[in-house]
Amino acid sequence: MWWCVTCIPGESAPSCPVPYPPPVGQSPQPWPGRSPWPTSSAALTCLHRTPTLSFLTGEEVVAVRHLAWRTPRADWPLSRLALLLASLPLLVYLMFSFAQLVLTAYRLQVQAQALRERLATLQAEHQHLQAELRYWQSDEALEKLARERLGWVKPGETLVLVPAPRPTPTAVAAPRR
Repeated sequence: MWWCVTCIPGESAPSCPVPYPPPVGQSPQPWPGRSPWPTSSAALTCLHRTPTLSFLTGEEVVAVRHLAWRTPRADWPLSRLALLLASLPLLVYLMFSFAQLVLTAYRLQVQAQALRERLATLQAEHQHLQAELRYWQSDEALEKLARERLGWVKPGETLVLVPAPRPTPTAVAAPRR
């Protein structure tokens, strides 16, 4: 079984019991249900240690090259920066889209409130007009209208008309020439 490159081969109790992939040309022995490559935190910690070069054989050097993709790289911060810069326009777009949705929702709520107030006003006016219509359709209102505007009287009643006061003529001054 292969051990991490920082472990000393032949040690009775190796400091890292995490197997690493075999050198190029040998097929890995996959663990049941898992990848043959170490992914545990112990393996990652171990892979980040500085290898002891005095104990490496030719096969182990190949294995170290094979594991190079797991070691920290000097350009990794640059990769993160590139990823951040590449995702920045997407984040800005999502932020403005969300802000636009919030603004639209706010405007719709304001408009809905104005429409509710208008509906309440129209319902009150409708109730008032319905009450007035019921009044004018009643016999009492028809009789009052007939007496006041048309001058009708019931049999046996006498109609008395009071003349409206006439305005007194005032002297108009003659225009000057």
